[in-house]
Amino acid sequence: MTNLQPYVVPRPFNGYNIPGAIQTTYLKNYAVSKKFSFALPIVEITTTSSFYLLKGYINQKKHQKIDICVVSGFVFPIYDESILSELFSAYFNFDLNIHMVLEAKILNVKKFCDWAKDVRQINQFTHSYDDENIKKITETLKDD
Repeated sequence: MTNLQPYVVPRPFNGYNIPGAIQTTYLKNYAVSKKFSFALPIVEITTTSSFYLLKGYINQKKHQKIDICVVSGFVFPIYDESILSELFSAYFNFDLNIHMVLEAKILNVKKFCDWAKDVRQINQFTHSYDDENIKKITETLKDD
């Protein structure tokens, strides 16, 4: 049975702030449904973009297969390539998988960083709801 280590953050990510207890329950349901062994989560205690406890866990288990699950890949700083690289570049050769439950993806670190790069690129081509283009579209729709 694969040991799955949940990772929970008490801070907002990608515009959402999901309480730790809800994240933990969701991750436990995922583990049970996939027949993984579930452990108590690693919870970053800080509200800044610190990943101290996660790094400590990975470094402690570096000679083992590591499966970490998160509610979403967006709990990591995917929009900041330098912070993401600082966080994960040392782990490219580790047997480390990241289970992103909402995205329904299980990726190794290299593929996770590629996914984050794709998200950043796609984000360049999409508009936010505050964008001037959306305002123009909305005004056009009101005129009709």
